[in-house]
Amino acid sequence: MIEAILLSQLLFFIYTQQRAWVIILILSANYFFRYRKSFVKIIIIFSITIICLFRVGMLQNEEFVSFSFIDEKCVAITGIVKEDSKLASWGQKRCVIKLLEANLKNGDVATCKGRIGVNYIGPSLFYGDVVSFSGKLKNSSFNAKNYTLLNRSNLNRTRSKIFEKFSSISSRELSTMLLLGYTPSNDSELTTLARNSGNSHILALSGMHLALFSSLITFVLTPIFTKKYAKIISLSLLTLYILFIGPKPSLIRAYILSLTFILFKFDKNIDALVFCFVIQLLFFKDSIMTISTMLSYISLCGIMTLPKFLLDSIDSFIVLPEVLIMPFLVTIGALIFTIPVSYYLFGTYQVSSIITSPIAGVLIYIYMVISIVSLFNSKALIILDKIYIVLEYVLRKGSEIKLQENLNVYFILLFLTLLIIALGRLKRKNK
Repeated sequence: MIEAILLSQLLFFIYTQQRAWVIILILSANYFFRYRKSFVKIIIIFSITIICLFRVGMLQNEEFVSFSFIDEKCVAITGIVKEDSKLASWGQKRCVIKLLEANLKNGDVATCKGRIGVNYIGPSLFYGDVVSFSGKLKNSSFNAKNYTLLNRSNLNRTRSKIFEKFSSISSRELSTMLLLGYTPSNDSELTTLARNSGNSHILALSGMHLALFSSLITFVLTPIFTKKYAKIISLSLLTLYILFIGPKPSLIRAYILSLTFILFKFDKNIDALVFCFVIQLLFFKDSIMTISTMLSYISLCGIMTLPKFLLDSIDSFIVLPEVLIMPFLVTIGALIFTIPVSYYLFGTYQVSSIITSPIAGVLIYIYMVISIVSLFNSKALIILDKIYIVLEYVLRKGSEIKLQENLNVYFILLFLTLLIIALGRLKRKNK
């Protein structure tokens, strides 16, 4: 549990430009103490600690936004897209760019550095695109009136054509979002309902979706190969898949974690997640400083720790089918860890997702499978429409619950969770 809490704190401190080195040292001390009898492991932990301290320090320095001018003088900025654009509000899209230069009202070109978010209207932009935006700079965010694409790689051109091709085949925007992570030009009602019900994560292409693709491929290949080789082949196919849809931060995390579980054995699942973070920090540092990466890791910290404690405690009083209760416990675990961060960043959070998220998640899994089938058999589109109606109903019911604007409900949820765990352990001890 301590590793999960420290890792979630570390991700939060890195993103918010706080003293992450303190958490790194505490987390390392925890592993030093655990493996104090193994000289080799102590040396490895020490080496990784030094590397991570240096890497995080450099990363926070690179991402710190600074300008050599006041905001009002800026009329345009140029930068490299570091995260694929996502759907924002009012029909806008939002991307994150690493600044290269800025143009001022007097015609001068000024220096600037760091990473900022840009709101714009237009087609999707992809990781690696070099773009010039014209508009207004305000509070380290840029509202663009228009933009010019200066450079796009051959891979991104291929990705763009694939998206256009898939969109022409599939008449369902949700299918395109789930299979390719391609957002529509306008904010749909479903995305609004998902956001208000606390279920935006089920629509965003993430580790959950990658796990489904991996499971499907492994299931198909296992009768032909052994299960181990089927997993290796599925991982190879997923590598090509990620190359085509782009290096989305949450997908990178899911991919590394899948590879980690195949190649290594760990004492605890949370240790695999810590190792996954180290690898992503070292080799994919651009993906670390994103909200999606932070929330992805933090939610997994809760998912890998709390549900097991809760299930064991509940089993002490009443035995319920694990397949039915576990999805709800997983959601509770994720919420316990992510609500403080969501409240800090957005000022609100939604607790109705405890009920709606497991149901909506199952519907999304089914929808994705049927979407793939519909590419080869158009009759499956009828089933898609039915699933869509049910999904919309679930999200609408969840969005009818008012968003919480203080942490009172969270503290109640946290207290009840800890109480159930404590009572369960106490009863087991007295047996």
